[in-house]
Order: sequence, then C-alpha cells, then structure tokens
Amino acid sequence: LRSEAGLSLVELAVAVSVLGLALALAAPAMPRSRAGADATAHALAAVLARGRLAAVREGLELEVEVDAATGAYRVRTPAAGGADSLLAGGGLPLEGGARIAPAADGRAHLLRFGALGRAEGGPVRVRDAEGRGRVVEVDPWTGRVRVREE
Repeated sequence: LRSEAGLSLVELAVAVSVLGLALALAAPAMPRSRAGADATAHALAAVLARGRLAAVREGLELEVEVDAATGAYRVRTPAAGGADSLLAGGGLPLEGGARIAPAADGRAHLLRFGALGRAEGGPVRVRDAEGRGRVVEVDPWTGRVRVREE
C-alpha cells in the first residue's frame, strides 16, 4: 500500500477558509487595547485606588494632585506648614489626543483620602480627540473609584 503525505490543495483551501471564518466571528469579542480618554481615565483610576489603599493601610491622610495640563500626578501626605511628604509621582498617558479637563477652580485636581477610606474631590473629566469622554469619580463615603462614560 502506498501512503500519501500531506494535504491536497482542496483540503488546504477548506481548512484556511474555516479558520478565516472562525477568526472573523471571534474578532469582535476579543478585548481591545484602551486608547485615548479611556486609557488616561483608567490609569488615573488606578493611581487613585492605590492612593486610597495606602491611606487605609498606613492609617493616614493622603492627597493625590493631578495637573490637568501635563497629566503629572503626585501622591503625598499633607503636613502642617506646607512641608508635604511626597510618596509617589508620575505621569498619566495622554495618548490619542487625550486631555484632562481643568478643575473647577482652574488649578490642579486635588483628591484626598482619609485613614478610613473616605474621599474628597473630583470628579475628573477626560476627553480624547474624537470627543469621547470619561469621568473618574470617587465615592465620598467609601472611596470607591470608578470610570464611566460621559
């Protein structure tokens, strides 16, 4: 008996067609990377959540200051006499034309977390070049941070 190795051209074409159809059906369900306002808002939410966690864990008040123009943030403990203690700092991704709306008073956004997890400040609005908006909110009673569409 003679055995044939490999696939015929017809078998190969059918296999490629089935794989292509499966990929076309599955592609819309695959998670997409975040871009623009969505990425900036979720990065800010992560910074705020870590700030709240640190405040509760260490049993002290923390402030998170966000510069709307540059996306720079600082996490610090407020001290009497203005001598703050900087705990962390960095920059939020401002890709895809994302921009942070200025605070109501025109200055940097300032959000505070107490030792029991309560919060003050916000919301922070973020928009991208296409006009899509996200709002980062902090619940004043629980300190829970969430991102919602605007």
